[in-house]
Amino acid sequence: MKIRTIIFMLLPPVIALLSNIFVSMFIPIFTLAYFIIPSAVLYIVFVFMIYFVCRKWKMGFKELLFKKPCLKDVGVGFLGALATIPIGFFIWGLAFWCVDSFKIQGFTKYLMIGLDSSTQSYSLPIMILVMILLFSLAPAFVEETYFRGLVIRKMQKLKFSPMKILLIQAFIFGLWHWHWGLIRGFLLTFIMALILAKLYLRQKNIFTPITAHFVNNTVLYSLGMVLTFS
Repeated sequence: MKIRTIIFMLLPPVIALLSNIFVSMFIPIFTLAYFIIPSAVLYIVFVFMIYFVCRKWKMGFKELLFKKPCLKDVGVGFLGALATIPIGFFIWGLAFWCVDSFKIQGFTKYLMIGLDSSTQSYSLPIMILVMILLFSLAPAFVEETYFRGLVIRKMQKLKFSPMKILLIQAFIFGLWHWHWGLIRGFLLTFIMALILAKLYLRQKNIFTPITAHFVNNTVLYSLGMVLTFS
């Protein structure tokens, strides 16, 4: 039962990623549409999959909240982001340092840092806005609702140990970001998932990791864009 449930947990992110890949096939590469539309489709599909999982597991959004949110929950989320942001910059730097130092190319480079579309042909304000909406706001709400909310609550109901809950949800979250590469993708998000899960379980409120996730992504991506365009 538990193994089958873990396998089922992989279904929503896999279907969302496949929809992203499918849509990308019909959009000209290196265009703004190629940068926006597949990501928008990915999160729309993910939302529908979350709804499907909620119905199957008979879980409502109130159950994910644990308790009514308050300003303190959001504040703790900001403090959590202060921990994840330095870790993010360190691991990004580590990934690119490994590639540069060891002259890594091709598929091995993909495993280290992932592959990104060129974005330098667009204006910086537009790219930052897109980053905030598609890579900060959408992931914060959708990913936290699923990976921290639904996944953790389901494992709690199945009496998983606290350590197993932390590691399993972090592993699944890391796989979700594998396309960014082994270090910048899986390793970074695995560590981040551990912190976000601890915030969720400590505050017993989904808005705490949502806040931390949103602030983390906004800062990392915005500064990353500024460095890219400078």
